[in-house]
Amino acid sequence: MSKKTGLLSAPVRVLWELDLDRSISVERALQAAKELIALKVFYVTIRPAEGQSARLAAEIIEKSARFAHTTLSIASPDAFPGWDKAAGIKTLDLYNPPAGCLLESTAIFENAPAGVALSVTAIPEKGKLDDLLETIREGLAVGIRIFSLANPDIVNIGGGERARFILDKSDREYLKRGLEAMPALRGDKVKLLVHDLFLHEALELPGLGRTEYAGCQAGDAIAFIAADGTVYPCATFPFPLGNLKDDSLKDIWSGRARRKLRAEIAALPDVCAACELSARCMGACRGLAFACGGLGLPDPSCGR
Repeated sequence: MSKKTGLLSAPVRVLWELDLDRSISVERALQAAKELIALKVFYVTIRPAEGQSARLAAEIIEKSARFAHTTLSIASPDAFPGWDKAAGIKTLDLYNPPAGCLLESTAIFENAPAGVALSVTAIPEKGKLDDLLETIREGLAVGIRIFSLANPDIVNIGGGERARFILDKSDREYLKRGLEAMPALRGDKVKLLVHDLFLHEALELPGLGRTEYAGCQAGDAIAFIAADGTVYPCATFPFPLGNLKDDSLKDIWSGRARRKLRAEIAALPDVCAACELSARCMGACRGLAFACGGLGLPDPSCGR
């Protein structure tokens, strides 16, 4: 939280999901874009569904050129509005594409304007690690050089399905072997971003040096706006802070719910506070802990 009451922390990353089948109105979406500009949000990632949501994303991008860094994140080529309508984005990201999708989307990459970064976000998931590795191989083959192994959008996943995103030691070792078999990842021309602290440490790949880990940034330097207008601390933290249908983003972010949550995140579970490694991991992903049992529990990915 900035010292100026009601302003978002800076720099802050906002992930914004658009789906007109279950979304806030177009007018409210455009108003929210104006709020993000007024609040001096630094990074905005817009993730549209297919069809009309892609056109809305293009309109938001056109009207929101004052975002410092806009990423358009698409789950399939059908969600891409076209380069003529996506002028102004800094990064085009393919979000968790199925195997084969990248090879079918080469025209999008080949026509990318100069200066636009191309990236792939993949979600590590038990039972689908081979698909993830194949997606990275395909990305390298079509010239993509930025890959992100991200935490899942738990907000959109039912409680009974969340366990499949908790990797154990054998899963992490399997991913490590698969990534080590890709020589291109060992150079300095490819960037691999790993969101999960425990997976990051297990991979031990060149270029993965993390100078510091500041702990869970949900509700502080990260925010997630769901398609229905609900504002969450993070896409991995299914705790609603408010809804844009009822309140402004400024009021939601300066509200009691967010302040209370940040205080709870700062208070580590007893089992973590007693651990000699707590100063390093700082409780790790508190959203995953909350989603899988509550903030009183440790990150379920922790092997300790």
